[in-house]
Amino acid sequence: MSTLFHAGRQLVCAALGAEGTVLAAGLSDSTVRCWTFANTGTNSGGVLQEGVVLRGHGAAVYGAAFSRDAHWLATAGGDGAARVWAVDVARCVAQCGPPAAQHGRPLWAAACAPGNTRCFATGGGDRTARLWAPGCAPHAAARVFAGHH
Repeated sequence: MSTLFHAGRQLVCAALGAEGTVLAAGLSDSTVRCWTFANTGTNSGGVLQEGVVLRGHGAAVYGAAFSRDAHWLATAGGDGAARVWAVDVARCVAQCGPPAAQHGRPLWAAACAPGNTRCFATGGGDRTARLWAPGCAPHAAARVFAGHH
């Protein structure tokens, strides 16, 4: 068992890759920190090694979800923006809904499509869920589901 600690930052959300080898944590300082699990072959199981730090949100990161192969990470931020990251190169490959647009309020959740694609969904403070797809215009959801109370 490992304890992850970063002084002055609150852990807001966490996501575990499907194989259990990568962990992402959304923090109150607007970053996402990733760790990889390395099996040491001993009875202790393994060790978490800190990896990349993803920067780009303008507020706390409230939601995170990995694609099935853990190559893509979708994040939902308090700044109202959603991002898709290529985790292996620590690069944002898509930003959807810039601050004050789309949801217009903080995003609370992110979920990835079952396949190894960049399709993902977000849930926001405006009581909508939005489906985002790689072919969409950067600031337009492919579908909006309203009426959540």
